[in-house]
Amino acid sequence: MKSEQAKQWLSGLMLWAFGLMLCGCGTTRPAGDERYLTLMERGGKAYAAGRGDTAGAEYEAAFQRALGIGDARSAGDAAYNLALIQARNADYEKALQVLVSGMACVQSDGGAVGWDMGLLEAKILSALGRNAEALQALERAESAPGSDASGVREQLALCRAQLEWKLGGAEESERILNELMKKNLNGNARLSAGCYRLRADQGSSKGMNRDAADDYAKAVTLYKTAGDYGDMADAMSQAATAYGQAGVWNEAGEYALRAALVFYGQHRYVDALKAIEQSLQVAKKSGDAELERSAKTLFELIKQEVPETKEEQ
Repeated sequence: MKSEQAKQWLSGLMLWAFGLMLCGCGTTRPAGDERYLTLMERGGKAYAAGRGDTAGAEYEAAFQRALGIGDARSAGDAAYNLALIQARNADYEKALQVLVSGMACVQSDGGAVGWDMGLLEAKILSALGRNAEALQALERAESAPGSDASGVREQLALCRAQLEWKLGGAEESERILNELMKKNLNGNARLSAGCYRLRADQGSSKGMNRDAADDYAKAVTLYKTAGDYGDMADAMSQAATAYGQAGVWNEAGEYALRAALVFYGQHRYVDALKAIEQSLQVAKKSGDAELERSAKTLFELIKQEVPETKEEQ
């Protein structure tokens, strides 16, 4: 990748923000406890600005406030928001604890746990490798209030296809995904990205590396449109691997370096180092001196952030 392109990507990282849907962050302020509402409002603004740590602190305070005043439904909303951020930060164990607590709050007040909580629980459990439990959580979400709404059905179907794939149900996963991709998903970039990424996973498993790489690349573009930059970076890394397996070295090198830059901007230094190593491997195989120089330069930047980084990479 040209050095100017690298600069543009690195500059763009300064504007990144989270792309997940939150509760209680609308512009119209509802009636309720003033302290709780202020905390939720501040959390929403911080979240929209990409300040995830600040948003998490505000939602945690809102959760404690709602518990302290005996407002179980509001505690459930705050817990859901907090769990989303913790999951986005890959703190899955804590996210699951908070989310389950939030569900208990809703149920203690006679409420029904919504599909959104159930879907988040399924995704967190899957991230922890507990896919059988995740499928059970998804089944609860599929029968929860609001689960039959347009757009929601598709989100739940994609999650089921992903879980079936992880649990070894390749045929069922492919069937669900094919049905999904026959629909017009253009209005939902995140959902479309997830479909292309799963299709890429399936294609890669069959040795269809070039097709898989192109699908990962489509997912990258769609995740960026959706503002889901964490998954965007992961899909970049997967695209680099697939292009490398297909022997398309220029694309492999570009995506590997782009992934390293984005991981660096997101302070995901371990992932960034892996992507740098991938870039250097591609540079060696392709003889791309510029790619090698850019990867080594980025490595030096990361060493300044993480002094314990090993010298040899």
